[in-house]
Amino acid sequence: ALLSSCSTEEEVSRSSFMSLSFETFVGKGTSTRVSSRTDFTEGDNFGVIAYRYGADSWADGVTKKLFMNNVKVTRQGGEWTYAPTRYWEEGVNHTFLAYSPYNEDYMLNGQQLVNITTADAVSAQVDLLYSIPDIGSKDLVWAEGQKVVMTFRHALSQIRLSASTDQDYTGYYGVTIRKVELAGIQNMGTLNLDASD
Repeated sequence: ALLSSCSTEEEVSRSSFMSLSFETFVGKGTSTRVSSRTDFTEGDNFGVIAYRYGADSWADGVTKKLFMNNVKVTRQGGEWTYAPTRYWEEGVNHTFLAYSPYNEDYMLNGQQLVNITTADAVSAQVDLLYSIPDIGSKDLVWAEGQKVVMTFRHALSQIRLSASTDQDYTGYYGVTIRKVELAGIQNMGTLNLDASD
């Protein structure tokens, strides 16, 4: 009975020891990107897609086992939390992809997210971020203290409009632009989580 108890305690301790945890960074957006977010705050979240695939490096031809399929990870108490807990598998490679904010309606097709829709109203649009397989999230093998480091990029482009005249006529008259229309812009698309741009 004593040996059984010790074995159980060791197993629980080992499982906790090998649980997956996350660390995040948000890249600085360029002038052409929607870049309202530079960091994550309490209550923010992201969706994770993760694979295991033996000893080979991450590549298109490698057989991969999906073990996290759009899992919601939320910032709570200064930590990234999710449930149920996932664990590292010893001796095999792991790669992690992600996007933010989390959306349960997004569907996965390979390493692509489909059904991504941008709201018509500017006030309802979000700064969509994504993290590709990179240093800190690609070809990771379990080691003591290992964390998955997700570096997020800004996915959406920002549209800015301006109008001017060749000469300054402000002393003579004023001009009011009453309406601007943009045509042929799609509000639905697919996001490739395995490419940088």
